Amino acid sequence: MQFIELTQQRLRNRRKTVFLETFSLENAANLRILDVGGVPWSSFCSDLTHCEVTYLNVVDSEKIAPRLKPNQRYIQADARDIPIASSQFDLVFSNSVIEHVGDFESQMQVANEVRRVGNAYWIQTPYKHFPIEPHYNFPLCQYFPRSMQHWVYKSWRYSWYKKYSLPYEEIFLLDKRQMQQLFPDAQFYYERVGFLTKSITAIKRFGDY
Repeated sequence: MQFIELTQQRLRNRRKTVFLETFSLENAANLRILDVGGVPWSSFCSDLTHCEVTYLNVVDSEKIAPRLKPNQRYIQADARDIPIASSQFDLVFSNSVIEHVGDFESQMQVANEVRRVGNAYWIQTPYKHFPIEPHYNFPLCQYFPRSMQHWVYKSWRYSWYKKYSLPYEEIFLLDKRQMQQLFPDAQFYYERVGFLTKSITAIKRFGDY
């Protein structure tokens, strides 16, 4: 399991590099970035001190506020109904969040809100058919009935949820066709482990129409 954790961290680091390079963020200044589902201590955007970063999450604002940097702010809200006017952000970012918001209808609401408030976006999610389900770290768990997934959560010691004492929740992983439905104006980046797709990222770059 240590190998899996190291592989996941390596992929996360590579994903961050691709994100920064895709939008040339190392050299960008004064961009307005919305991080949907992020928190300041682990976001890919946390070190972008030359940009205005807004975090949107359902976490109590009292837990977030003390960790914010001068260029950051926080909005406690549901990503299915973002309380922000249209086109207020240059870039909307989200890493491994859309699979947590509910069923496909709820995911469509989030996708529509992302496309409404941002001029460009980067929305990543684990790929449904990768052999190891990333939240429970159990092979093929995404195909199990919900009752069996709950059993894995409670019993499998390597479950990400069990490891961090998080409450059980239903995860709705997405395949390539569904991501294309959610983000019809996007290009797609496929993160791979060998010949297997590990995650999918929907990308709309600055100036794409």
